[in-house]
Amino acid sequence: MKKTSHSNNGADIEVPSTPDFSRLPTRPSEMAVYREDGPPRAADNPLYLAIPGPRSVPEVRALMESANPVFDPTVRSLPPHIRKERVDDVDSVLFSVRQHVALEEMVMTTIRNAFSSRPWNNLYVQQAAALANSIGSSCDTPPTLGRGSVGSGSVFGGVGRGKTVSLIKILMGSPQTIKHAVFKGRRLGITQIAWLYLSMPPKASSFGLLVWIASVLDYILGTNYRGEVENAKNHTDRTRIVASKLAIHAVGVIFCDELQNIKVGSKTERELLENTLQELINYTHTRWVFVGTNDARTSIKSEALLRRMIGERGQINWASLSPGSEWDEFLTNLWSWQVTSKATELTPKISATMHRLTGGVADYAKKLFTAAQVNVIGNSKHPDEQLTEEVLLKTMRGSFGELHVRLEREFHRKAAVEKARASREVRESKKSKPESGSKQ
Repeated sequence: MKKTSHSNNGADIEVPSTPDFSRLPTRPSEMAVYREDGPPRAADNPLYLAIPGPRSVPEVRALMESANPVFDPTVRSLPPHIRKERVDDVDSVLFSVRQHVALEEMVMTTIRNAFSSRPWNNLYVQQAAALANSIGSSCDTPPTLGRGSVGSGSVFGGVGRGKTVSLIKILMGSPQTIKHAVFKGRRLGITQIAWLYLSMPPKASSFGLLVWIASVLDYILGTNYRGEVENAKNHTDRTRIVASKLAIHAVGVIFCDELQNIKVGSKTERELLENTLQELINYTHTRWVFVGTNDARTSIKSEALLRRMIGERGQINWASLSPGSEWDEFLTNLWSWQVTSKATELTPKISATMHRLTGGVADYAKKLFTAAQVNVIGNSKHPDEQLTEEVLLKTMRGSFGELHVRLEREFHRKAAVEKARASREVRESKKSKPESGSKQ
């Protein structure tokens, strides 16, 4: 079932009735556990101290790999038809790399700092609600309560890079709905929402965004905020309602995925959506982290909103893995999941071939790795079931032909750019050196 509303210019906007809650990452509510090692600036801030502190690199990696199954080498002795099924065991395995450490640090820093300027008390709640309700009015911002933080954040990268899976893994490792009873002898009786995750609605309308935020809050809190939003008289009232709910429930960060959906709407609707996002950032203390493909950034025209996509740790470009230690570590871990009758040794040439064929994209490497095994297991042409360079190339061309052409085109483009850069450096180096025989 879909909901139809009207934008400010009178055009019909069709919005799915609810987000897909089956894919929505949420955690049960839990009582606050306050850190004792927090920074001095947060010594009297229960909302900040209820968020877990920084993790070490080993702790981040343990978090990312916590649900990984353990490989059983005895599977290599099973019949071929069974092993062909077991090649897909590796699909659920997450191999942590340095990008995950950087992402975890950015995500958790953003959540913690979203509460660094929230001295939770009755006066703050009143002022926060007043600030939210001033959206669209000509009155000045309440002088005793500053606007939202300038920095939010963003994560951009190509399709199939594992951005969403990695983000959700990190979020699910941190409390979401936190109940506060007593802090340092002071009775609080409040519920804090540290983070929300939602995907940008299809067609990315401002109405759809506001309705989906309200729907997620309803799903977590058992409220009926969506009804309030749908029954509001106009767009300004809808925005005020959502902003006030974000304020009174102390929502720290909204992680908004699939930002590229903003490209689908009309120019007028995109502008209204950008203004709505800007107002929600300006008039609440809720921060935003935007996640999407690389071309999503080019769809944002608002300079103010683009500036807001830079948080305390800057932007994260979720790039492919470059040749070197990180790629070697990833491929070594992946290679250990072979279910062929005899494991193929991972040589430097095979590593280079895998990188060339997959562009260093982990998801593509997994697909090639599993498809190549299916092609050799129980195949009389490959009695030893070895994953040779020839097998990898044939698999890529045969099973992923369109992707192979695209990746080869990109490989040659980068090679040409690198060759041009090297030639330019040689020419500049020659110009800077004095000619032989010249007078000193």
